[in-house]
Amino acid sequence: MERVEIRPRPWLLGMVLAGALGFSAFGLAAVVYGDSGAIAFGLVTVIFFGGGTTSAMLIMARRRFVSLTLTPLGIEVNGGLIPWEDVQAVGVMKASTELLGIRLARYDRYVASMMPADRIVAEERMRWFLRPIAAIDGLFPGAGLGNIARTASSLERGLRLGRNRFGWEFVFSPVMIDRPLVSFVAFVEDYRRSSPPARDS
Repeated sequence: MERVEIRPRPWLLGMVLAGALGFSAFGLAAVVYGDSGAIAFGLVTVIFFGGGTTSAMLIMARRRFVSLTLTPLGIEVNGGLIPWEDVQAVGVMKASTELLGIRLARYDRYVASMMPADRIVAEERMRWFLRPIAAIDGLFPGAGLGNIARTASSLERGLRLGRNRFGWEFVFSPVMIDRPLVSFVAFVEDYRRSSPPARDS
């Protein structure tokens, strides 16, 4: 079977970038013209939407804008391979919007498959995403979000936190997928059924 690389739909990615630029401009205006509360909120907005989007785009460019790859052996994500037998489920996560979720049965083989440099990048990306959460928790005491950011000190722990909080270890925006989510889930299942059985390792 051939490998299938999944990339974002360009027009959706463009819309997200335009939105991120708009929020960054709004945050910058709050920093320049707002009071102390607005300045704090503006800084978080600029860091999250401006810095976060820039960081995400650089990482995506490094991976040739490939979100994930389906292979006969499993799913490649962030430089690591999740063997098919370790993929517990691929489905649609329903939150404020629908997202693609991948649920794992175990983590050790995925983590072991990663090159050290890829693991460092994955952990730094996770921490970059969680820093604004800690900042928001500081602005709104009692939100209960800061502890998540502070305890996600490793890739394995970050995966467990994702599972405990969202029900999935990996979550992807529809922007990152090349077709509607329900169709993509069906496509993954068809691909998986067509893959050769895994050998015992």
